[in-house]
Amino acid sequence: MPCTIDKMSLLMTHFPLVNRWFEPVTASQDYRRADYVLLGLILFVGTVLRLWGLDNVGLHGDEETMAMPALALLETGEPRLPSGMYYPRALIQVYLMSGSVWLFGESEWAFRLPSAIVGSLAGFAAFFMGRRYLSPPFNLAFVATVALLPGMIEVSQTARMYVFFVTCMIWFGACLLRWERDLKVSSLGLAVFVWLLCLHFQFLAIFAAPLFLFPGLSRQSWKTLVQGGIAGFLGALTFYAYYKWTGSMYMNGALRPPPVEVGSDGPRSATGMLASGTEWPMMVGIALAIAIAVLVLFLLVRRFGGKQAIPVALVLLGMVGMLALQFHAGGLLFIFGAIFWLRTPELSRRWLWAAIGAAAVVTVVHFG
Repeated sequence: MPCTIDKMSLLMTHFPLVNRWFEPVTASQDYRRADYVLLGLILFVGTVLRLWGLDNVGLHGDEETMAMPALALLETGEPRLPSGMYYPRALIQVYLMSGSVWLFGESEWAFRLPSAIVGSLAGFAAFFMGRRYLSPPFNLAFVATVALLPGMIEVSQTARMYVFFVTCMIWFGACLLRWERDLKVSSLGLAVFVWLLCLHFQFLAIFAAPLFLFPGLSRQSWKTLVQGGIAGFLGALTFYAYYKWTGSMYMNGALRPPPVEVGSDGPRSATGMLASGTEWPMMVGIALAIAIAVLVLFLLVRRFGGKQAIPVALVLLGMVGMLALQFHAGGLLFIFGAIFWLRTPELSRRWLWAAIGAAAVVTVVHFG
């Protein structure tokens, strides 16, 4: 039989720089019995810390917003707020909270128990995701970070959807890497299902859609790349439909929230802030960042050619995005650029660390 060569693999051989960007790195899988014992101990301690003092503090903030529809489920069979509005967010969590109250009675402990249990699973999911890239000692350190991080423990003791979102995102990464390993359609379907769960808990999961392209790039297969693209596209359509449905629940007739008046203390978009003229230091910073980006790209293209300039372009665009307060899009561009930069030996890493430092300063100044 004639030997067939994947066209994408053949294409990659003509672009060695791009090949280095997506060259797979597989860590050692030589886990000893002691490693699994330590893993169990870490997960056990993380679970105890999440359950410890779960009801020490009364419901506060948006916890009450989740508790009201959970109680309404037991009374009327529908997750509604006292105003009568159907509460559409994180319905799986609302039903779990309602079931917990039905089993254990109405208390802060019962409302928060589902969050604590799901948060305890985050470290377990981190083990399966981390072993793709990390050797056993570093992977166990990663699991310990996720399981014992004070911030993760705090959100696990809060009756809100954020710990559900984070845990599902880690499981999504593990499922996606499983598909990369076995290339089975069932594994891809599982990854899509978990990603849709992530979208159910938090719309920000839409930014994970490009990750569906990673297995195709890593395996250098057009077929896998197309499958990932189709999965991401169908997931995005589902997200759009769900987003429209939840929006219709929030904006239903008289339940529509009052509009924010111009000049009030209400939230404003980054574009509006820039257009108002009151954020002139930010405008100057963005203009300088764009000018520096153009100059650096020009110098790099002259010295190395266009291919080596791509990582720098992504990093600089990410910094411009963060300066414009578009932290999610800017952060993603920055991360992709940094990864490609680290895999491009011709580019000095000193400038990358300088860019990381500058991005950290921008973030601290904005949120501090």
